[in-house]
Amino acid sequence: MESPSTRILRKCLSAAPATAAFVLFLGLSAPLWSPITFNQFQIVQAEARYGVASRGALVQYLRSSFGLACNAIRSHPDLTKDDIEHPEKVFAYVFSWLPGEAITYPTEGFYYFTFDIDKRRMTGNLRLAELEKGEISLAYFYADANEHTWHRIMSQADGLQVVALSSTQHKLSYHGRTVVCTWPEEWKSQPRRAHLLAEEECLGQIRDESAMRFYLIYNRNTRSFYDILNEDDGVADSLLSIGDGHLIGQRTGFIFMSDAEYDRKVLVGVSLDSVRRNDFFDGPGDQVPFQLNLRDKLAVAYPQTMLGPGVDEHGVFLDQPEWVRLAISPFRRYASVSEVLEHSKCSLPRDSPGAYWTRLTKEWWNTDAWRQGIIEKLKREGKTVRG
Repeated sequence: MESPSTRILRKCLSAAPATAAFVLFLGLSAPLWSPITFNQFQIVQAEARYGVASRGALVQYLRSSFGLACNAIRSHPDLTKDDIEHPEKVFAYVFSWLPGEAITYPTEGFYYFTFDIDKRRMTGNLRLAELEKGEISLAYFYADANEHTWHRIMSQADGLQVVALSSTQHKLSYHGRTVVCTWPEEWKSQPRRAHLLAEEECLGQIRDESAMRFYLIYNRNTRSFYDILNEDDGVADSLLSIGDGHLIGQRTGFIFMSDAEYDRKVLVGVSLDSVRRNDFFDGPGDQVPFQLNLRDKLAVAYPQTMLGPGVDEHGVFLDQPEWVRLAISPFRRYASVSEVLEHSKCSLPRDSPGAYWTRLTKEWWNTDAWRQGIIEKLKREGKTVRG
C-alpha cells in the first residue's frame, strides 16, 4: 500500500534536480526537528553510522522521514504537563506525529518514542502485538524517574480503527488520520556464520531497540537460553577488547565473550545503569519475538512460569491485571567491567562449550537451590517440571 506522502515523494524525486535535492534534505532532516523522537529512525541512523544499514532500510528511512516532514503542515493537539495524567491525550498527541509509514524494528513489537514536556524527558511505546485484536497498547513514563508508568489500551471504543492489510502490516485510523504500521519478519532469520552445537536450537533473531541483532539460542542439555551476536551483515557498534577474550561495545556497553572456535560472540554483560534507566541499552531480554511459541521451553528453563495460572505460549503471564511477559535475560547486569571478567574466571573450566556458555550467562538468581524451591512449590500444586 502506497501512502499519500510516498506518492508525493516519488513525484518530487522524479522532478528537477534542485527540487529532488530539497526533498531529500527535508526528508533526511525531519527526524532531527520533529518534537517526538521515534526509535524507528534511531535504529537506521545507528546502522548507517557503522555502514551496516541495508539499502531497503535506507529507502524506507527516506520514505518514513518524508512522511514525518509532511506532518509539520498538519494541525496537532496540544500537550501540557497536566495532560500527562490522561493517556488518551498522550496517545492523540503521539499518533498525530507518527510517520505515515511506521516501521517497528524491535522484534517484541514495541514502537518506541520520546519527547520533552516541561523540560523533562518522557519515554514510551506503542505495543503492536494486539493489533490482530483491533487494539494497541500505550505505555509511557518519565525517563529521569521511572517510578510510575501510565498505561492505556486503545481500541474501537476510543475511536481507533484497525484494518489488517497482511500478517505484518496494519492500517490504523484515529481522529481522521491514517497510519500504516509494519513489522518486518526478521525474527525468522537463522545464523549463517555461527556454528551451532547439536544440543542447540536457534529460536530466531532478536532485533533490539539498540540497533543490535542477536540470535536467541536454547540449549537442550543445559536447559538454558543465551544470546549470540548476529554478525552476518555487520554490527552497529565498535567492539573493543577488554582482555581474556571479552569485547565491549563502545556505543552500547554490551560485553561479549568471543569464541573463535565456534565463530560466535556470546552476550555476557549489560550495563546495570541502563537496566535501571530502562533505556535502549538495557539488553535484548525485552525484545524476544512475540510470535515465538516458548511455553514448553520456559517451563524447563524457568519453572516459576508454571506456578499458578502460568504463562501463555508466548510467555505472557496469565490472569494479571496488566500485560507482563517473562524477560529472557541470560546475562549479567554489571556495575563495573571487572565484575564480568571475574565472573568469567569463576565459570571455568570449559568442560563443554555449552555448559561453559551457560555458566557465563545464567542469571544470578537462577541457582540449583532456587530451582529446587520452585520444584517443591510445583509439587504442592500437583505439577511436575519437564526435562
